[in-house]
Amino acid sequence: MLVDLAPQQGATGIQLRNPGATPIYGQVRVYAWDQTQGEDVLTPTQDIQASPPIIQVPPNGEQLVRLVRVGKELAPLEKSYRLVIDEIPDPSTPLVNGVVLRMRYSVPVFVAGATPEPAPELAWHLSRQGKEWVLRLDNSGTRYAQVASLQLLSGADAPLAKVDGLLGYALARRERQWRFPAKQDAAGQIRIRALVNGSNVTITPRVD
Repeated sequence: MLVDLAPQQGATGIQLRNPGATPIYGQVRVYAWDQTQGEDVLTPTQDIQASPPIIQVPPNGEQLVRLVRVGKELAPLEKSYRLVIDEIPDPSTPLVNGVVLRMRYSVPVFVAGATPEPAPELAWHLSRQGKEWVLRLDNSGTRYAQVASLQLLSGADAPLAKVDGLLGYALARRERQWRFPAKQDAAGQIRIRALVNGSNVTITPRVD
């Protein structure tokens, strides 16, 4: 799931569903999302307000969370945020000793900038560092790149690494880095197959 807002769109909403038999309580916050040195960085922001900030989703029920932009200034470049929902204890239940695992949900939110027809422009770099492959994706474009279903293949199509489902995002004008265990040496030219923003791509990365 992700949320895309048009340049002048002031608000949107997402529907949360609870398929379970007990209520779910949660705290809802929005963070500005950046990437520094190949890693995600989240910072509290007031650019987008989430309402309600505390939710109660009934059993087999739904809860609408609205996202409202505080300012509607047209930014020159796409802006990125994360809607974070942290599960919290039922306020009517007494606290008990012990470890209680709570879920965290993180939803990407993108606000389009002024650039007409924004698109990612990607450069793929691969290096071997000890017992790991390090993949660096440089995005010099004006739109995020969502990467999923990635396969790292040797020249004989032997799999070197594989990620089912979502790998992550390279934000506009940013770079993202991922690491994979290097279980075997590569033979021949290395290639990458992946889904980028829903489209199949086959890439020959630069090997550093």
